Amino acid sequence: TAAREYLSISIRVSFLKLYKTFPLRGP
Repeated sequence: TAAREYLSISIRVSFLKLYKTFPLRGP
């Protein structure tokens, strides 16, 4: 449904924001 797609997109955006705020340094 559209609601599930919106939730998945919002979660992806939030993860991207967290990733940009706290960049993970690789080995």
